[in-house]
Amino acid sequence: MFDDPQIAQNHANQDLAEAADYRTDAATLRQDATHDVDEAGKIEHMGGANAQASELRATAGHLQETATDFDRRATLLEAAAHLTEGEPKLFGERDDVRQRVTDAEGRSATADAHLHETGLNEHDRTIYTAQQGAAEGEISALHKRDDDLTNEIVTRMDVAFGEEQAAHDGISGRPEHLMPGQGHPPAGDAQPGD
Repeated sequence: MFDDPQIAQNHANQDLAEAADYRTDAATLRQDATHDVDEAGKIEHMGGANAQASELRATAGHLQETATDFDRRATLLEAAAHLTEGEPKLFGERDDVRQRVTDAEGRSATADAHLHETGLNEHDRTIYTAQQGAAEGEISALHKRDDDLTNEIVTRMDVAFGEEQAAHDGISGRPEHLMPGQGHPPAGDAQPGD
């Protein structure tokens, strides 16, 4: 829950930075996969070992799958960041609504106090009754808006948390061979998300 704009922005920036890392890694993996497919083609063209070419193609396929998984994770983190960035605005709006409820309750109480005065003429009674009714109607509408904002805040928090969890699902730390510039994974390496 981020009601402070700076804290929310910092959290969103962390998610966006991690998403950018995933996107960079995905691009690197795709380049490596393309290289492997090209090398497999060269080996086959020169009449080389089909087993080596097949292994390169399998590695390229694994790299493409991992790159796709990294893009998916980046998209989830970007979505979480977008949701997190909007939370402070919703908290601010809800605080404003709650202040307006307090103000309307004061107007209702004042009108009610006047209605209980002795010697009130019919004209004043009508005015105070209308003021109290208007304040009570406003209070009701503002409570509904408060509930709607609270539900939106909770939903955004739940979705953002779920997006972050899904982005990190199955990854306790990226293996070194999946870091940019670290070469190819060994044959038979675990699939993304393992």
